[in-house]
Amino acid sequence: KTAPAQVQVAAEGQTAVLTAAVPEADALPDVLPMPPQKMQVPTAQRRQPLNAEMAARHIRALEVVASSPGTGDLRHAALNRLGFWYQVAGRYQDALRVFLQAAQLYAAPGYFYNAGAMYAFLGQDDLALNMYLQAIGVKEDYGEAHCALAGCYLRRGDRDMAQAHLHKARLLMKDKDLYNRACCAAIAGQVDEAVACLREALQRGDVQLRKIQDDPDLEFIRQTDTFRQFLDEMQAAE
Repeated sequence: KTAPAQVQVAAEGQTAVLTAAVPEADALPDVLPMPPQKMQVPTAQRRQPLNAEMAARHIRALEVVASSPGTGDLRHAALNRLGFWYQVAGRYQDALRVFLQAAQLYAAPGYFYNAGAMYAFLGQDDLALNMYLQAIGVKEDYGEAHCALAGCYLRRGDRDMAQAHLHKARLLMKDKDLYNRACCAAIAGQVDEAVACLREALQRGDVQLRKIQDDPDLEFIRQTDTFRQFLDEMQAAE
């Protein structure tokens, strides 16, 4: 069950108002799990580290599924999954495109969040901010979106807003996945905690090194000796 609403979706430097199906809080369909946060691949698929070959295989299959008329009402979920694999392949512009398409079809908070993450990766923080705000507009207790908002505001020099969202994020993300906790710790300036989470996430195959190198939420610790040493070790091990 969904309620139609006017949803703002930022695209190509402008904010457009689109009509999308907005899930009611108590009526998300059973067949559609909440979209993966920070674009994490389901646990069952984490049998080997994420890599370009794996991404290419999934992209080929999902491009067919996402464009098939038979996909029907679940096309938005296929687009979201395709966006994840585009991101793994470093195709951030393509990932942004399909995440925005998914958000237009179905206004799930994870779709807005994922689009915001790609705007941030592409250096477009104003548009990222718009997407993250829409994510918490649908789901106020969305810890990952509060964390990302803290990063955006901190990069803009608004420390008060950054701290407000960071405080909410730290409360909401105590039990989240390692990579999200690493980003939150990095924004908070907790270098040792961030690196420990990143190291374990890499060892488990939850994230690829490319993402760690590109993620703007890690910029706050990128110049520290601890992070540089960690990155050198990981690059040497590849």
